[in-house]
Amino acid sequence: MLDFGSSLRVTPAADMPLETVNNNGQIVIVNLQATPLDKYAFRINGMIDDVMKLLMEKLALDIPPFRLERRLAIRRVPASKDSKKDSKEALMIRGVDLNGDPYSLFPQLDGTFMKTKTTFSSKKDPFRIAPEKTPLDEGMLKLKLYFKGYYGEPPLDLEVNLANVSTKKNLTRSMLYDPLVTKKWSNIKYT
Repeated sequence: MLDFGSSLRVTPAADMPLETVNNNGQIVIVNLQATPLDKYAFRINGMIDDVMKLLMEKLALDIPPFRLERRLAIRRVPASKDSKKDSKEALMIRGVDLNGDPYSLFPQLDGTFMKTKTTFSSKKDPFRIAPEKTPLDEGMLKLKLYFKGYYGEPPLDLEVNLANVSTKKNLTRSMLYDPLVTKKWSNIKYT
């Protein structure tokens, strides 16, 4: 087992290397600080990136460029009979992870329904957008997504054809960001 950059003190993940040792396995620890399992391991006191570059060179493998993948899910949600606040059909817009599970990515979302030129701005995730006069199944929706910026992601402008947004299934958009070289979004597609 290879353990990179972990203090090996946070369970349950820290239990796995010890379980490996207890089952006659071997562990390699790459960390700048001492860990409680150093006495059981082949220990490398170094930077993870440096060790990985050397390992990949030795294995004759290319290191793929790092790309940050973000996903956006959009769905029409029916009006709620039990709530005055949610008494209109709306669009539910939110970040999701690779499994489609909710994932808070956006501190703010701005948009324009192009058919009626109705604009909105929201800072409440998940974003429930229920315009007064705009049909939610016609025209284009222009969105500006603002990211939390952990990787310096700039805002991203997207267009969504509302005819593709249903009540049965999320319309999911995948977006790749290169934080190291181009610092731009690419490969923006529906999945």
